[in-house]
Amino acid sequence: MTQDEQIQIVLDLTAAVGKNICQKIRDGKVPETWDGIFLRELFAEKARSMRYMGLKNKEKRQYDSDVFLNRL
Repeated sequence: MTQDEQIQIVLDLTAAVGKNICQKIRDGKVPETWDGIFLRELFAEKARSMRYMGLKNKEKRQYDSDVFLNRL
């Protein structure tokens, strides 16, 4: 996968999560008392929910290794 394709996936995913949360804010579903800490947690939760079924054991080991070695 090219860098441009990787970047596009990241932009699409973050835009989808952001759009979802912004709509919930506009609809009055997010408490006005929520600050950045709560909104970051909601963003992380929504992003986690966009995962596929998860990585298989071999993929997970490769992923963990790549994250560690490349300091991602």
